[in-house]
Amino acid sequence: MGTMDYPKMGPEYELARAYVPIQMYTQQYSPEDGLKRGTIFPELYRPYPPCPMMEEHCKD
Repeated sequence: MGTMDYPKMGPEYELARAYVPIQMYTQQYSPEDGLKRGTIFPELYRPYPPCPMMEEHCKD
């Protein structure tokens, strides 16, 4: 197989740019709920749908 020549990364290339919206502090979860959810800020909580494989391995 042949090799491909990729462009070299230099200072003129911008790899990524972060976008961080201003967050309003309005309320918070209790410490117990925060540990369960991974955050104390309701605005940041984004639950993942349950995975069927995980349900058989993880019991409350």
